[in-house]
Amino acid sequence: ADQLREKGVSALKIFSFDTGCGDLMSTDLKPFDYESKREILFLGRMVKEKGIFDLLEAFHSISKNRDDIRLVYVGDGRDKMQVVEKVNELEINQKVKVLGLIPHSEINKVISRAWVLVAPTQSNFPEGRCMTVMESLALGTPVIAPNSGPFPYLVKHDINGQLYQQDSISELKTSIETVLNDTLVRR
Repeated sequence: ADQLREKGVSALKIFSFDTGCGDLMSTDLKPFDYESKREILFLGRMVKEKGIFDLLEAFHSISKNRDDIRLVYVGDGRDKMQVVEKVNELEINQKVKVLGLIPHSEINKVISRAWVLVAPTQSNFPEGRCMTVMESLALGTPVIAPNSGPFPYLVKHDINGQLYQQDSISELKTSIETVLNDTLVRR
């Protein structure tokens, strides 16, 4: 809306719709506890194309030397059970939780307790708009996402998150490590 107004479009002709974040705001959210484990969150459809296995691979590499982090998957999809199987195979059950679906009324609490939300969408899945990224940013939780599609319009590198080269697990890993080690990126 601001960009349209700057271009000279009358405010009477601008109609905002489906902003999607108003219902997330709550007065019962607790301030982030910086002393607890740093939680990396995936929230969305559990399908390979959304990068769920890329995230697991990056996390597994990082978690070998860290006991202060955990990975939480929230959502459902055709590949959810494969993630559970891979977590068991890697023997990282104590560091990775697959919660499945949760009520929409609980999403704000899950996002607010996360250190960072990761949206590791692969290049073979064209993302039109990523609601979980908008919700996370609205709640002040940093986001890690590929530097493509809608993500660079939402995520400002080193300000409210990290952008990395899509499909690069090594760059995803570096972005996660950067955010895990930086308290300044959180609001």
